[in-house]
Amino acid sequence: MKLEHIFEAELLLELGDAPYPWKWVKDPTDGVGKSGEAEFTVDGNKFEVQLYHRSTDEDPNEDQTTIFWTKDGALKGDAEAGESQIRTMFTIADICKTYVAAIKPKYIKFEANKNPSSRGGRNRLASMYTRMVKRFATKMGYSITIDDGYETGFVLTRRDKKRRMGR
Repeated sequence: MKLEHIFEAELLLELGDAPYPWKWVKDPTDGVGKSGEAEFTVDGNKFEVQLYHRSTDEDPNEDQTTIFWTKDGALKGDAEAGESQIRTMFTIADICKTYVAAIKPKYIKFEANKNPSSRGGRNRLASMYTRMVKRFATKMGYSITIDDGYETGFVLTRRDKKRRMGR
């Protein structure tokens, strides 16, 4: 293992335990739908995380949440994978974990855009998303499907506990 990978792993573990302070703007448990919105600020940049929930009683496959996050109102993030961006990603993960613990959607969907003109920045971001998803999804009881095309798409599916016969 390269020294840079060891340092990166140690940094991820350290920063994963220190998300930025954040607050719900729209609490998903307020009784008005299950969608939520949270926000936090880093170095003067405002981040908003939207968790759009959709479900119907007729179709249980519609029990899904799609996640978007914006920086200063735009669907983007810095391509540099520095300490503040890693901590920002862990803050977004913390918001998502809090949401998932409360709402428990059947499906969670989001994607990482890969831009070939960004000198690998977006590819590193997609790679970081993949590592974070693998770290957190199984702990939250979700299986992972990753579609690694032009955009890396993630679908997390809740693993429902199977009922044992006779119980």
